[in-house]
Amino acid sequence: MDNGELDINFREKIESNNQSQASIEFSIKVVEALKHKVKEHNSKYAKKVNLSQLKEIFRKGAEAYGSFNEPETSITAWSLARVNAFLRFVRGGKVKDSYKNARKDLA
Repeated sequence: MDNGELDINFREKIESNNQSQASIEFSIKVVEALKHKVKEHNSKYAKKVNLSQLKEIFRKGAEAYGSFNEPETSITAWSLARVNAFLRFVRGGKVKDSYKNARKDLA
């Protein structure tokens, strides 16, 4: 990865009930970026977040990438933007109502 891009790898995971769902294997760089976001957010705001929450938001962003992506935006940039929107939501910042309704389960 000479361009510094944070990579993620998709693979198919077969569940015990024989349903197939996408899963993500997080790169070390992505995990470190998410850990940094947790630490930075938690040091500034009363409402705390954890790494599991940010991984879930990142994963959902990656899954949504195929439906809503812009060609010049990488899947990682798209997913990190979703994480940033979630953090803005948690701290009480301005986000779209549709985002608020979709993320109540994680906040």
